[in-house]
Amino acid sequence: MKPQSLLDMVPENSSFSVNGRVFPVRLFTLDDQAWVMRTFPGDAFQAAFRDPVQLLRIAFHQLPIEVQKEFTPVEREVFDDETGEIKTERLAGWRLFSSQVPTSPKVISEIAEALTAALVGSSAAAEMSEANEGVEKKTPPSLTSAPPSTW
Repeated sequence: MKPQSLLDMVPENSSFSVNGRVFPVRLFTLDDQAWVMRTFPGDAFQAAFRDPVQLLRIAFHQLPIEVQKEFTPVEREVFDDETGEIKTERLAGWRLFSSQVPTSPKVISEIAEALTAALVGSSAAAEMSEANEGVEKKTPPSLTSAPPSTW
């Protein structure tokens, strides 16, 4: 029986659905990991998975660029409940995306699972497994074995 590769255990493409539309999630790159460390220092990244707003921010960041481009700036009217005035605000990017995603537990859970799969699928261990697949494994010489005859 052939040993299973890490890549066989990790989904290659993850995605989540919102209002019937499927959003693909990119694997995390080194640039994405640097963005995460800048945006969510320390334990803030784990905490972001418990905060729907921050989770949607990460989800938007991991969408393919072609999908992100669909969330160009729009102006919309909002009611200011403190002043009673109608104001115009401009939304774009992750804020526009998050304004269109229902925060039901089912949707948030699906997004968290897709991001987790993308993060796990991006791990250095998975990349090393892929790079080493098919490479013949050599057994290191024993310390008790005789030295080569050329010594």
